[in-house]
Amino acid sequence: MPDQAASLLVSTHLTPLVDALARGSGLSRKVFWGNAAHYLEWIVRQLSGKNPDFNLPARLTDAIRYVEENRLRVRRRKV
Repeated sequence: MPDQAASLLVSTHLTPLVDALARGSGLSRKVFWGNAAHYLEWIVRQLSGKNPDFNLPARLTDAIRYVEENRLRVRRRKV
């Protein structure tokens, strides 16, 4: 269910917002998509109180990734 809600949020609200912000600011759309992915993932994790299996919608999947550094799982933002 969270995946469906996230997809609806992206298609209905975030896509038009990101397009408008990029046009108005001259900044890359990737910057806005990276920020959206960051906050969407954070919100879902806060609401559940744990790390749920949550898949970001397709437009956001490359914006955040997890890598291993010094034997720790570290969260990285693409932009």
